[in-house]
Amino acid sequence: MSLLIKELWDLRWRGTILLFLTLLTGYFVLSNYEWFKTVADIAQIEQGLKQAPFLNQLFDMETLNQQLLELFNNIDFYIWSQWFGKNLYQLILLAIIILTFPLFARETEQNTNYFLLSNRTRKQIFLSKILASFFSIFLIIAAGSILPVIIALFNEFNFSLEQALMYGLQLSISSLFLYSVVVFFSIIFNDVIKPVIASVIVFVALGLMGKISGMLYLNIYRYMTGVDIFFTSSIQTTAMIVILILALFILMGSWYIFKNKDF
Repeated sequence: MSLLIKELWDLRWRGTILLFLTLLTGYFVLSNYEWFKTVADIAQIEQGLKQAPFLNQLFDMETLNQQLLELFNNIDFYIWSQWFGKNLYQLILLAIIILTFPLFARETEQNTNYFLLSNRTRKQIFLSKILASFFSIFLIIAAGSILPVIIALFNEFNFSLEQALMYGLQLSISSLFLYSVVVFFSIIFNDVIKPVIASVIVFVALGLMGKISGMLYLNIYRYMTGVDIFFTSSIQTTAMIVILILALFILMGSWYIFKNKDF
């Protein structure tokens, strides 16, 4: 338990800054609905939707302009498009990389694994680092997901806890997958720079899959942003199960490598 507390303590400043950044960004985004309607360029948004395969299939392209005008008067659309579908998931991507890339790579780079292993087993070290880092990420996700509910209480719009939980759950599972990828890189590389570079490459590659017709289901950001939740009011259960299994598989592989790695 003391090792877990130590790992949480080591992440305190990074986690606190990211949490504060998330809450601050969320406050400004979610409190400026009326301002957004005055500056939004419908023509530009319309063009962007036509270029996004997994979004344009949800609209009737012939009446897209009218549909957008109707959506602009829907606060749920604003919360999804400007928060869950844009700013929040980008902040979570940043948090995943910043809180995860040095987990194991820094210990290897600084030759401190010997010290850790003199007092703890590899299993204890692995679990403590995993639990502490993902808990920090989950805390940011939870705060960002609940924030619209809280802000709605002080403004003239409604956003239910059920909606927040759906977005938060799907974002958490999707984030766990990306988190497991960064953990894997942090273990196989012996310095803190390579995990960052490798993670960014993979994150970009996953995004490119969303632009390939016929491979839209492979776009992890489709699930992170909750686009299906907004348009269908339901979680993509099958996709979440598959993503969760993949994430756990990668984490198990990471544990196997860490358990057998020479230090």
